[in-house]
Amino acid sequence: GFPTKSKFVLVSLKYPRYYIFIILGLLRRLRMGTIKIEGILNLNNRNLFSPWLVLRCKKQETNSLNLSQAIGISGFIDFLTQNNIRYVVPRFYEKLPELEAEDADLDIIVDKDDLSKVRNFLGVNPGPIPIDVYTSNGNDYHGMSYIPPIKATQVLDNAIIGPGGALIPDKQDAIDLIVYHILYHKGHLSRIPSVHNQYNSANEKNNKYLKVIRPLCDSLEYEVGNTLEEMDLYMASAGWRPALDTLNKMAAWNGWVRDILSTT
Repeated sequence: GFPTKSKFVLVSLKYPRYYIFIILGLLRRLRMGTIKIEGILNLNNRNLFSPWLVLRCKKQETNSLNLSQAIGISGFIDFLTQNNIRYVVPRFYEKLPELEAEDADLDIIVDKDDLSKVRNFLGVNPGPIPIDVYTSNGNDYHGMSYIPPIKATQVLDNAIIGPGGALIPDKQDAIDLIVYHILYHKGHLSRIPSVHNQYNSANEKNNKYLKVIRPLCDSLEYEVGNTLEEMDLYMASAGWRPALDTLNKMAAWNGWVRDILSTT
């Protein structure tokens, strides 16, 4: 929950009992190089001593980039193809080069060795089309890899040409990618039923994730489950379930992961 996009962050030093947590957090972020300690500021709080630690947040690279309308998705795909970029569009590629909706963005996973080429291209061709660029091995998603690096390599190796000439995952990887996204990126926000939420099967026909999963499962003649918990069991059997320490990190921002950890 640390507000990394803020220019400055003030940390209260009023309560010594919290110092151990403050020190641990400071050491972690100093080691990551994301903050700089500017000093201590005393604020007048009804004539009471009120010390605050002043932190400056260092500007971080973002994976949320954008693309010129003049180039468009077709031009972006052409750039990726012509420059032999190793990448994959993990989901919602069915209508490419059109996006799934007017307010949608395009997500791509790029080989770490090609990441700078893609970022530079988007940097000199900015515009209104949102493009989220994740690397095959990095810490660009809440301080961790977007998907497990070994799986990212597998997905890139297995990529096939899909709609609009874009590289997309094969059917097996496509299922695993979207189930991983549902569980460990979205959680309850996916609006898929869980023992920890109130969503039910009546929502299925309008759920954009299930609209993608059902045809894929039918084509491979197997099921991944109808609830978040069932899909989590599938992820474990497929070797995609994150390790416990990764799940603990995810629990900081994913309510469903926090729910399952608190009941196991």
